[in-house]
Amino acid sequence: MTGAALPRLELRLLGRWVSLDVRDGVDAEGQLSRVARELIGAADDAATARREVRNQFADVLTAARDAQAQRVFVCREISGLPVPVAITVHSPRGLRMTPTVGTAPDAVTATLLDSLRELEVEGVDDATRVGDAGSGILRLVHAPVEVVTTDDGERITFRRLRADYWYAVPDSKQIVLVSMTTQLGDIPTVMLRFFDAIAGAATFVDPVDAES
Repeated sequence: MTGAALPRLELRLLGRWVSLDVRDGVDAEGQLSRVARELIGAADDAATARREVRNQFADVLTAARDAQAQRVFVCREISGLPVPVAITVHSPRGLRMTPTVGTAPDAVTATLLDSLRELEVEGVDDATRVGDAGSGILRLVHAPVEVVTTDDGERITFRRLRADYWYAVPDSKQIVLVSMTTQLGDIPTVMLRFFDAIAGAATFVDPVDAES
């Protein structure tokens, strides 16, 4: 499938999420304005709050573009409860498992796993396949990182948990990387189950369907 449009990974996300398209050429200012209106509203007396939201997501957008991501999803709430989760989707054309014989998902991810082991990527020793037997999803979990920040002068400490999901694109040797992070690293088992559910529910759609 070299040179052809590849299927696009679609995530099925429950709750209320903010979606940002971080590809070059996409109107960043327009997206930030839309997000601020959706979350805060369009009332004149909410201008300050909208500006704060724009600034917050402008930083997210910049970081994602620096990482050459394609899309970012930030969770606002699920069933009325705030859940601090961010998801970035990376689909670089150069991330192909060329040595793989054929395009079977499990073969592609096996080649990927060998490469990650050679590079000694964090979490590779405990890499896990997500989904059914033969699944083309490989999960690597990074060790939780303690983060200290301030909010209105108050010191806040939390543990950031990150899990990377490597997908084999159907009928190709291409890989898509989905990184999921949360500030709820103190409950890693619960959050990894949540991440796995999102990862397993994702589907690949044809390019024409993705644009419709």
